[in-house]
This record gives sequence, C-alpha cells and structure tokens, in this order.
Amino acid sequence: MGPLILIALGFSVASKAGFFNVGLPGQALIGWVMSVWFALSFPGLPKPISVICTVLVGLIAGGIAGAIPGILRAFLGTSEVIVTIMMNYIILYGTQYLIQDVFSDKIMRTTEATIKVSENASYQTEWLSALTDNSRINIGIFIALIAVVVVWFMMRKTTLGYEINSVGINPHAAEYAGMSAKRLIVVSMIISGALAGLGGTVEGLGTFGNVYSQTSSLSIGWDGMAVSLLAVNTALGIPFAAFLYAVLAIGKTGMIGIPSEVIDVVSAFIIFFVGADYMIRQFIKTKMKREESKMSFSTMLALLVSSMLIYSAPLIFTSIGGTFSERGGIVNVGLEGIMVMGAFSGVVFNLKYADVFGHATPWVASIVAGLVGIVYSLIHAVATINFRADHVVSGTVLNLIAPAFAVFQCRHMFGKGQTDTITQTFGRFSFPILKDIPVIGKISLTIHL
Repeated sequence: MGPLILIALGFSVASKAGFFNVGLPGQALIGWVMSVWFALSFPGLPKPISVICTVLVGLIAGGIAGAIPGILRAFLGTSEVIVTIMMNYIILYGTQYLIQDVFSDKIMRTTEATIKVSENASYQTEWLSALTDNSRINIGIFIALIAVVVVWFMMRKTTLGYEINSVGINPHAAEYAGMSAKRLIVVSMIISGALAGLGGTVEGLGTFGNVYSQTSSLSIGWDGMAVSLLAVNTALGIPFAAFLYAVLAIGKTGMIGIPSEVIDVVSAFIIFFVGADYMIRQFIKTKMKREESKMSFSTMLALLVSSMLIYSAPLIFTSIGGTFSERGGIVNVGLEGIMVMGAFSGVVFNLKYADVFGHATPWVASIVAGLVGIVYSLIHAVATINFRADHVVSGTVLNLIAPAFAVFQCRHMFGKGQTDTITQTFGRFSFPILKDIPVIGKISLTIHL
C-alpha cells in the first residue's frame, strides 16, 4: 500500500494543477534505483540515518525527473503527456545502463541485479513482521500516511496549495491575480515527481531490497495513477482507494478457479465507472444548460432588444440636444448634468402630482423635465456666450453640480439618498398589427417602457 499511496499522491498534486503526469512509472523507477544505489554504497550507516538519507535521495531523484517535463511545459509549451511518456523510456533505459555498466561489481549479484541491501538500509523491521505474522509490511506505510497528511495540509491550508488549485482551475485568472503560472507548473511537477520517486524508494527498500534491470515501465506507477483516479484525486481518499486496489491485486492470487485477469478487468471497470460518473454528470449538466438556453433564447432576445430600445431613447434625445448646441457653436459638455436634472425633476413631479394628472402624469412630467433642462442649460449658455467662459469648464461644472444637487434634494424631500418608486409609468406599448408578426413582433415591436 505504501508505494501506491505515495505515487497516487504524486499524481493527485499534478492533477490539481491541471496536468496529467504520465511519467509516474519512470519517476518511481529512478527513485527506486537511486535510493538502493545509495543504500548499497553506504551499508554501514545507522538505520535512522540510512532511512532519512534514502528518503531524501528518492525525493530528489523523482523531483528532478518531474522537473524536466514541468520546465519544458512552462517555458516551451510542450505537452506534459508526451514528454513524460518519453521520460519513462529515457529513465527505463538509462537505469538499465546504470545497473549493467556503472554500478560497482561488488554490489552486483548478477549482471542484471544487485545484492540485497543491508539490514540497516532495509525498510522492513522485525517488530512489524512479528506483529503482522511475518508479512512484508514495512515502515513505508508510515511514510506514506505522513505524506498523506502533509499533502492534504499543503493543498488545503497553505498558500502554495491554493495557488496550485487556482492554476488548475483557470491558469489565466491565476496569472491575472498575480500568481506565476510558470513557477507553479514547475513546482507542482517537482512535488509530483518527488512523491512518485519516494514511492519507488519504498517499493525498492521495503518490498524487494535490491534493484534489477527492468524490461518495461513499472506497473506500480500505472497502478498509483489508477488509485488516484479512484479516489478522485483527494489526498484523504487515496489511502482507502489504495487499500481496495491492493486487496483486489493481492487477493486475486488466492482465488481458486478464477483467472487473475478477471480481477484486473474488475479493477479496470471500477476505475472506469468512477470516471464515467464524472463524465455523465458533466454531460447531463451541459445538456441541461443547452436546453435552457434554447428554451429561453427568444425571450432573452426580446428582453435584450427591448432594453436596448429603452436605453437608446434618452441617448437619442440627448444627442439631438448636443447636435443643436454644436450647430450653434457651443460644445455642450454638460449634457450629462442636464440629463440628471431633467430626470430628477421629472421623477419628483411624477411622485407629487400622480394623484392630480393620473395616467397623463408621465407625459406632463416629461414636459416639466424638458423645461427644467432648458433652465439648467441656460447657465451654460450665459456663461459661454455672454461671459466668454470656456465651454469645457462650464459643461464640467454642470456635470458636477447636478448629481450633488439631486442627492441633496432627495435627502431633504424624502429623507434618503434616492426617491420613492413612481406609480405612474408609460407601461407596455405594442405596435398595432406589427406586434403580431411571428418572432419579430415579439422581439422588437413590443416595448416595456
């Protein structure tokens, strides 16, 4: 379970950052080979020192193997899937070369395999073996559980974990928020590779006790990936998923009359349906969104056109007014302030005299708003024509005065910074006959005023 948990944790970290680390077998293998090489080179180290050193060697070796595709992805934009697959082959044949041609003859049992590591370097202990009826359980399980807590804390409680998750969700948004996407890509791949390398270390020093030439990628690397997918890339779920996967993998050997391949198929189906659940939910969600958009498209378009026409009306009146002043040789920068005063006076008139004029109130209020606009614009006219004031300065002053004056009067008249809601409106207007035109009539010829 220990190697499975560690390798699965490595895959989950990369997945949280939005990367599919297919290089787990190679990263685990390099951690295995380097840690065993170190243990064989220094057999006399005390057991605590040897364990600590081999753990560090496995972490560093796997981290370097993970850093290479991370750097290429961050700075050159390469596909991490292709690079990690190639790294698996590079590490596989590179370790074969190390074992066959570089390792010292004194640590080799044959040309293809090394001798066993010393008792000081082995992760197996007598008390664990005695406790579990001479099983192969070793201290690697405790290392794995510690790693689970560390990874969970890092991803949930630290800034680094938050940044990794943010990059995985939306790298562009993370970049805009001040996070270095390139740095986080490299860091996440280093952490992923380091955990996989540690998993290989536990496999080598805890289970086998030596290293031998591999003919293919480590199957435990792919198994760790499956465990992570089974746990939906959650750190706390990985130990339970690893336990289930390990039970299926080990238990198949004791099932008489049932081919082991059947268990492999069952394991594959479990992983498939875990992924299928996510795919099905995403498919249903997408389909529902599409149906909703289809059903409401005409309604949304009608509201859009109606809102556009409503918004365009004051712009049309204001632009016409600006055209008149421009033709008269006056640059009317104060149009916004004049609009505010007109709107304020029209709304106040509507509220005060709704009982008097009834349904005609909006029309009378419009006239009042126009008259107030005329009076307010006279300030600009007198200043610019009679007193030769700067057009821009005068218009800007009008824009500054109007909102402040309107808010002050609202507080004085209504006791708050805004007026009450008017009761008399223009209402809904539909063009006769034209409104009955299919689609177009509903969209553009029915206006909510």
